[in-house]
Amino acid sequence: MAVIDIGAAAIGRYGTASGNVTWVGVENPANDTGSITSIEVWFDALYGNAGSVEVATFDHEGSNALSTRDSEALGTVTAGSKQTFAGLAMDVATGDYLGLYFSGGALEFSYTGGSGAWDASGDNIPCSSTTFNLTAGRTISLYGTGETAGVGIPLFMHHYKQMWGNN
Repeated sequence: MAVIDIGAAAIGRYGTASGNVTWVGVENPANDTGSITSIEVWFDALYGNAGSVEVATFDHEGSNALSTRDSEALGTVTAGSKQTFAGLAMDVATGDYLGLYFSGGALEFSYTGGSGAWDASGDNIPCSSTTFNLTAGRTISLYGTGETAGVGIPLFMHHYKQMWGNN
């Protein structure tokens, strides 16, 4: 199995993104298909802990229309440092983007120097063919890793041994 990564580093940045908005980072789309098993996120300490945090993988359908592929609820997230959530099982496909919704707090955010970010007012997890606003240069502190689907030769070998024995 290969490692999948998606999103931008969850680090302290010089700006903040407000809550009650669904944010999707353009930076670093998923490099493979499989499952996101770990999420890293950083919320700004000045605004307190983030509430009702949900993360999702998004498929870009063109013309800034996005649909969620899969999502995970993280709940309340402690602000002021990178927080890591492991043991997740969120579907992802090559080229997907990583995003989140939160009801309170403020996400660490850069206004310039990044690949851009989509935003849409309210909780858009899940969504289907929803039009988001795209702003160039932005980066959100949200990153995920996972593994590719483990199919192929091991499954074939299992069936081969069933049919032909252990020769």
